[in-house]
Amino acid sequence: MKSADPRDFGLNRLQCARLQERLQAGERLRWAGAPAQLGVQWGLLLWCVCFSLGIAAFVCWRAWMEETPGLYFIAAFFVLLGLGLLVLPHVERREERCTVYAITNRRVLVCGKSDEEWALAPDMVVSNLQNGDGIGNLVFALRPSTDPDLKRCFDEVGFMNVRDVRLVEEILEKAIAEREDS
Repeated sequence: MKSADPRDFGLNRLQCARLQERLQAGERLRWAGAPAQLGVQWGLLLWCVCFSLGIAAFVCWRAWMEETPGLYFIAAFFVLLGLGLLVLPHVERREERCTVYAITNRRVLVCGKSDEEWALAPDMVVSNLQNGDGIGNLVFALRPSTDPDLKRCFDEVGFMNVRDVRLVEEILEKAIAEREDS
């Protein structure tokens, strides 16, 4: 059976290149995808930015009234916080555009900020979740949180924010069945 080309799944050039680097000789691609580009809650984000800039303006006013130049540093912090909140969604989207998920005849791959892989095995899906839009997560592993303050918390690792997650799970189950038959 001929392997599918990553471009057949609507991946961008960067995603195709990352996936091609990770595929091994003789490995056939069954499915490839990327995280869905979820919308930003602009109303909440703009409210937070305005609140931050409002605090900065108030602190500047107090610094001017009390002739306390040190308060300007606090105001600068709130201005930078507001600008950071505006930039954050763009950074997250850039990260999502670089991430690619794949199911092959041998394993499951996540190529992104950190590369992950799992051999095909029955019951490899720890949990699945799908919202009303069909976007969901296929979780393959739970790892202890990297945040030392959060004790007994776990990070989910797998295909996150995938469109039509039930279809992807069916493709994964077929690949596992084919692997067991051979």
